[in-house]
Amino acid sequence: MRSFIRLIFLGITVLAFGHLRAQGPYIVYVYGQLDGISGQPVTVQTMPGTLPAQTVIAADTMDGYFVAAFAMDSYTGGFLAFSICEDGTTTADSSVYTLSTPLDTAFIELHLSCSGDTSTPCQACFTVTQTAPFTADFTNCSSGGTPPYTNVWLLPNGATSLDQQPTLTFDGTSANDICLQSTDAMGCTNVSCQTVYVGADGTINPTDPIPCLANFEIGQAYSDTSNGGSSET
Repeated sequence: MRSFIRLIFLGITVLAFGHLRAQGPYIVYVYGQLDGISGQPVTVQTMPGTLPAQTVIAADTMDGYFVAAFAMDSYTGGFLAFSICEDGTTTADSSVYTLSTPLDTAFIELHLSCSGDTSTPCQACFTVTQTAPFTADFTNCSSGGTPPYTNVWLLPNGATSLDQQPTLTFDGTSANDICLQSTDAMGCTNVSCQTVYVGADGTINPTDPIPCLANFEIGQAYSDTSNGGSSET
């Protein structure tokens, strides 16, 4: 409980003394804990229809805890959080919020784990195939659970796609975190994420290392929890 209070105090301090990326009337805190590892950044991304679309790197604040705060235009929406474990697998969790009045506050708790638990009956999966320079097809290979599946692709810069097999074109040399959230007919949800590298010549996932890429994001921290668990990339 003390850790939770410290997390929320940190989020309130950030909100009070810093400018959020968006100035919407609805405040959402996304917080949680990454089990099995500490010091690992957590990526938090808005779900489809949640405005404004945002992607934020929530730094590990203490003992695997993370927290981020958003000012949203949407009174209802959702967030996905994910992180890469030391063994290369991805752990992810997502949840939704609903607020009734402007200036109200929602708290979303998400639970991420690098303990290696892959017992969930539904498994999100996708493959990446280059079709042209800087362009690739993303093929959904999700399995298990009870079809049909509802699939949401979480793309760089907060963009989303509901296409079954999206095609993406990238701008120049880059490293792009892409996730697929798959939900079966019974509500089982699983997430798979990959980092897609693009070489200077347009090669997707080149065998030779791409040059070091400098980049940064400005944002606050938050959290949310609904599913949890880890899945292989």
